[in-house]
Amino acid sequence: PDARSRGYHRLAYPRPYPGLVDAAARESGIETSLIWGVMRQESAFVAGIESRANAIGLMQLILPTAKAMAKRLDLEATPQTLRRPEVNIRLGAKYLSGLIRRFEQPLLAIPGYNAGGGAVAKGLAANPGLPVDEFVETIGAEETRNYARKVFESYANYRFLYGRGPDRFSRVRFAR
Repeated sequence: PDARSRGYHRLAYPRPYPGLVDAAARESGIETSLIWGVMRQESAFVAGIESRANAIGLMQLILPTAKAMAKRLDLEATPQTLRRPEVNIRLGAKYLSGLIRRFEQPLLAIPGYNAGGGAVAKGLAANPGLPVDEFVETIGAEETRNYARKVFESYANYRFLYGRGPDRFSRVRFAR
């Protein structure tokens, strides 16, 4: 975006729940831009939404995953609490941070958030040495491939629109 279109881009990439997202990012050690990118794709920022797969809330968490993250944060995960932004964002950020630690970079954590870490690990084992961008294109589930592309695009846009200095630009390590 340039000076004339920046406002339109900011409308397309809003930052709702800034205090909650900032706190969850600090607690989990991940970037706010990544949390907003996931939320934008998962729920379009609708806090009480529930998917056909029973994923709930802003970060679209299924109950077993939410309960596992809740134990680590001393929270309660129920269908009701997952509709509360202050709970859902923390649990989703915690899950995402675990995927980043496991796969060492957001570009691999993002498809893991959608398909599960096991699916990504299996794909990586089947494609050793494949650069990360090419690996994403080998993901068998079209939904997950498209999800990874869209979330990474949102993540990059959030960084560019709201970052400062060199933090405005997404860094991608293509080699694994």
